[in-house]
Formats: sequence, C-alpha cells, structure tokens
Amino acid sequence: MIWRREADSQLGVEGTNEIFFHEGRKDYACDKCERKFSKKKSVFIHIKTVHEGLRDFLCDKCERKFGYKSTLLVHQRMVHEGRKDFACNKCEKKFGFLSHLTKHQKTVHEGRRDYGCDSCEKKFGQKRDSFHHQKTVHKGRKDYACDWCEKKFGLSSNLTKHQKTVHEGRKDFACKSCEKKFGQKRDLLYHQKTVHEGRKDFACNMCQKKFGERRNLIRHQNTVHEGRKDYACDVCEKKFGLKWLMIQHQKTVHEGRKDYACEEAFALESSMIEHRNTIHNEQKNYECDKCEQKFEFRSHLSRHQISEHKARKDFACDKCEEKFLKKSSLLTHQKLVHKDREDLTCNKCKKKFENKSILHKHKKTFHEVFKDYLFYGLRFDQRSTLQYECLFSTFPIMSDDKLHPSAGEPGASRYGNFCNYYQFHPAEVRVKQLPLDLLSSTENDGKKFVALDIGCNAGNLTVELHKCLSEKLPDKEIAILGIDLDPTLIERAREQNTRPESIAFECLDFFSDERENVLAAFLQRHGVDEFDATFCFSVTMWIHLNHGDAGLERFLGDVARRSRMILIEPQPWKCYRNAARRLKRARAGDFPLLDGLKLKGDMVEHVERILTVEWAFERLHASEENDWQRKLLLYKRSR
Repeated sequence: MIWRREADSQLGVEGTNEIFFHEGRKDYACDKCERKFSKKKSVFIHIKTVHEGLRDFLCDKCERKFGYKSTLLVHQRMVHEGRKDFACNKCEKKFGFLSHLTKHQKTVHEGRRDYGCDSCEKKFGQKRDSFHHQKTVHKGRKDYACDWCEKKFGLSSNLTKHQKTVHEGRKDFACKSCEKKFGQKRDLLYHQKTVHEGRKDFACNMCQKKFGERRNLIRHQNTVHEGRKDYACDVCEKKFGLKWLMIQHQKTVHEGRKDYACEEAFALESSMIEHRNTIHNEQKNYECDKCEQKFEFRSHLSRHQISEHKARKDFACDKCEEKFLKKSSLLTHQKLVHKDREDLTCNKCKKKFENKSILHKHKKTFHEVFKDYLFYGLRFDQRSTLQYECLFSTFPIMSDDKLHPSAGEPGASRYGNFCNYYQFHPAEVRVKQLPLDLLSSTENDGKKFVALDIGCNAGNLTVELHKCLSEKLPDKEIAILGIDLDPTLIERAREQNTRPESIAFECLDFFSDERENVLAAFLQRHGVDEFDATFCFSVTMWIHLNHGDAGLERFLGDVARRSRMILIEPQPWKCYRNAARRLKRARAGDFPLLDGLKLKGDMVEHVERILTVEWAFERLHASEENDWQRKLLLYKRSR
C-alpha cells in the first residue's frame, strides 16, 4: 500500500518535495516517542532501530552492527579507512562529512543557537540536542535501561558509553603524549587540553577561578557562589552540592565501606593513593618554583612558600590598602567589606556573618541536633587535631580514614543495620514525634507495661522510649525487650544499658526458630502473656526486600498475634530502589525478590489493609510525614 498525501495528487512528486522539505512539514509521528518525520518510511526505520533495537547492517571488518546502512558506511569510512576529508579552517579539526563540518563551524565558531526549547527558552546549536533536552529534562523520560544494573538513560548513546566503560571496562582512547587511556573521547580531549596544553578557557566572573570545561564552571558557580545543594542522602537527608560527594558519603558513612587497602584500609581512593605515594614510594610531587625544594603535600609547599619566601601579596585593595596573595581573595574582600555589604543573619540566634560558608558552619556547630563525628558517644564538629577513639577498640588515631577495620557495617546495605543511625536520627528527637498519650492509654489493668522494639539497632531509641513511658505511666513498671539481628549493635546496646532490670537486648532474627522461645521467656519473666505495644521503626522495607510479600504479611501477622497495640513506620516505595542501588554499590549482590514484589506503591496503604482487614486492628493515629517523608501509624486491636 502506498501512502499519498493530498498534495501528492495535486502537485506530483516534485511539488510534494517542495512542500515537505522547503516548508519543513513532518506529518508522520512515532507513537512511542512522538518524534515526527516527513516520510512514513522514516517512521518505520526509526521504530525498528531505536525502539526495537534491530541492527541489520553488519560491518565485515569488525562485526559491529548498525540500524542504518548510511551509518555503516560512515563507520567503515571513518573507523577502518581513517578518512576525515573535511578540515575546519579555523581550528583544523577534521570531519568525515561536510555536513558535520558545517554544523561545527556554525555552533562552535559562530556560536549560533538556532533551536530553542519551548518550555525553558534554552537554546541549542543542533535540533537533535533540543529534542533530547525536551525529552529528558521536561518530560523526564529515560527510555534506555542497562540490562546489567538497571540504570536508565535518556539517550541510547549514553547507555552504550555506560556499558562500555562501566561494565566492560573498556578504555579505547589513549593519549599520544603520555599513553594514559580513557573510556570516553571527551575525557581524552579534556585531559590533553588541561594537562598537556595547560588550557583553562572558562573563567568564573565572580572569583576569576578558571576551568577546563564549561560544565565544571557551571558546577562551581552553582555550588560555591549560589550555595546550591541539589543531592540529598536518602538515609540521613544530608545535602550535597555534587552527586559524587553524596555517593561517597553513603559509601563511607552509611555503608562503612573501605574499598582501598594498602595494609591499612582507606575509605577514599585518593587517600590510599596519597598514602602509598608519600609513605611507601616517598614521592615528593610538589616543587617550590623559587628554591626547587620538593614536598610530599601541597599544603606543605604552601606553608614553605609563605614562611621562607614571604609570598608576595601583589593584589592591594584600593580602599583600605590591605594586600592579598590572590586576585580572587581581593575580589571577595571587596565584595564583602566595601561593596554594599549585606550581613547574613542566623535565624536561630540572630548573630550576623559575612558570608554563607561561615553562617553555615555556625549553624552546624551550635544549632544542629547532631555533630558530624561521633566516637564513644562524644560528638565533635571538626576533625582538626582531636584524638579519636574507635567504637570497637580503644586506640588514638588522627584520621577517620584509618578507623579500626571492623568498624564497617556488613549488614547495613542488606538489612539496614547502620551503626551510626542515631547520629542522623537522634532518639530524643524521634520520641517527640510519638503519640505517647495514646500509647499510654492502655486497657491493661496490671502493674506493668511490657513492650517489644523490633530492629532496635544500638538501643538508643529503646532507652528513650522507656524513659518517656515511665514519665507517662508513673504507676506502672515499664519493661522493654529490644531485638536486632546484628550482634555488634546488640553488644553495644548491652554495654550502654543502664537499666538491665527493665530493658533487655537480644540478638534475634524475627524469622528464626528461636523467636517464640525468646519472646515467651521475656513475657513470662514479667508475668504477662502478650505485649502492650510493639514498635516497628523503619523495618518493614528490609523484611519485605529479604522475605518478599509473604514474608511481610507473615511478619505483620506474627506481631499482631502478640500485641495489643502496634506503632509502625513503613518506608515509602522509593526507598526500595535506593536500597537496591546501595547494595550494588557495596558489591553485595542484589535483592532477588525485589522485581517480583506485588505489594508496591503506597506501602502505608498495604500495611493498613493487612492489619485492619486481616487482623482486625483499628488505626488510632497517623502522623504527618516526618523530615524523611515517613508516617508513624498507631494501631490497636479492636476485638
């Protein structure tokens, strides 16, 4: 069947071409991605190659396959014959096609951006870039998933690069000057430009710092001058300006990973390399340009230049004559001190500060609930020169890169046993969110209130619960059993337990055969046959991921059989994917049951259905979402 538009019969083929190509008409749209084409044949080819992934054209030299014959011919001519016949007369860059040269000259040398985005008015040099921008940024589409790690991409080319460099470990681009190899051509070009040519073409208009790539300049301006922190940790909600810093934080802080070893363990590759170069290889890579003395560290070189050569301060302020080593320091000084200075005020204590970094440091030190460095219960704001003590053995160290090897968290990624959980979610803050009035309104006429805390971690919240319930129920004796499957956390909880007569901690997997004996023994010890309340804080996801839908339903049923009331905090569905990514980064495998789960989406709704419909509990309370977007739900047995 031949498709002919109305213009075909009126104008003939020649007239049709004039309409389609000179007026730019594209009447055929792909029903999968809405991209439009001027010919129906082009739609078929597009669907076949892009959406169905067919590659019918095989290169007889390297067996690589292509979706288009024209692409195969380009590949053979440029890769195997090495032909690039069209050279730019301005930068001598060569191209295999005249059209590529023309695009290069228009976009790079003339700076033309002829294609604008309808949504944000951003402009692009090529139409395909505008199309990709709209699809990935405004529509949020990522149609290409890696079949190895499930990471998704907006462009098939980015997926191919990812698979080649990450999973295949290929580095096909070698530097001719130093033979260093790279996975992507742009990284090679950046290396050659910045390392061998010393070029940094992009300068910040605020501090004059220079960069080799525009994207690095934009990132610098966003994070340093605008203070943007767009990447939040899904475990502790701490925010970062750069994605790699967030990933590094999750790996080292929450997963306890130290992937780089040199007799000692290091959390960061850079720390290990510096240690190896300076301690073992005795390298001194930083040379003074005045006396040629060499140093192991850049900071030592700077200290030497200031003390020995009295580093010149050539940049003087024209208003107060203060001098500076760098022009950037002078500009910052003028902006803060002399030019319409606007002090930043702390919203907690109204103290004023010169810039954002000092204000942020003040807030973090004096007003935040927790500090950044926690050792043996003592919290510190900065590492500086403090003697640290490891939580697992006592010995003074000067760097958190060299913590005791056993301080890692082998169960963190798979079971959520984060050893520093309460550093980021302090127990005294969490307990304020609980409906203690409803919890304490028990119908138990006895002299005791007996509770179970499942997934108690190191016991901080268990102890705080005991304290608050004792205040709410002064006439009752409070007894709480905390259980967790991590022996290290339970050992720590026992060491810190100041009320062993009324608080007990047991290392117990809730799905083990020992459970009934342990729970029954605790209940018998306190003369009751069931728990007045069971606390399930942030445990449902880990049970669901490791035991499946049936495991989650069984868990809730077993809790319901033993409890008058249940206080539960289900993790939202988005946390499941985050947990899976963390597990893969930790090289600890995956959650094999994740893809087969039927209970997904609104986990609060699923928990509610199981407890109310299947176990006849009624909901007494549902809190607002807390800082990490979770609700606390309180249920009571209705019969």
